[in-house]
Amino acid sequence: MGNDSPKPASDPRSPVGVQRETLEVKLNVYDLTSNEHLSRMGFGIYHSGIVIYNYEFGFGGSSVVTDESVPGIFTIPPGTATPNLKVTLLLGHSVLTRQQVSDLLAILKREWPACSYHVLKRNCNHFSEAFAERLGVGKAFPAWVNRAARFGNALLPDALLERILEQLAPPPAPPAPPEPMLRQAPPPAVVSRAPP
Repeated sequence: MGNDSPKPASDPRSPVGVQRETLEVKLNVYDLTSNEHLSRMGFGIYHSGIVIYNYEFGFGGSSVVTDESVPGIFTIPPGTATPNLKVTLLLGHSVLTRQQVSDLLAILKREWPACSYHVLKRNCNHFSEAFAERLGVGKAFPAWVNRAARFGNALLPDALLERILEQLAPPPAPPAPPEPMLRQAPPPAVVSRAPP
């Protein structure tokens, strides 16, 4: 993956001659279909995450989640979101300090709750693009990463899309057992006979 530790660089916002460290910003793109034919045509279904400070930041959620306090942003070791890492791209460098990045993430966690996830309109790739932009990398986000969502959003009427998503949604979790059942004594230990 390389080293994404900060590097000194000139910052146009700094006084003349003052060096400021920059942060390497990478994009991990995972192929969710592993379909060679679609990939050759420039079309695929991808997950992505932003890599900084040896962490990968991603976004996910579900229509089943309705609580806005449930965060949609998560961190994982870089390259581990799925087994199908397609490519790691260097998006550029950020001049934000570690504290500024931490403050930005606190804002993004409020702006990107899990309940706001939508497979076509607000997915992991939308988050990665927004995060990269707010980090100030200055390089355009690769359009091919979210092409499937743009294509689907343009072609599918909202009512049809919602029906499809309802069919794909996991069933609701069963209710938790009543409190007394949670406090049952453990099952009795199995007694084995000693060999003769």
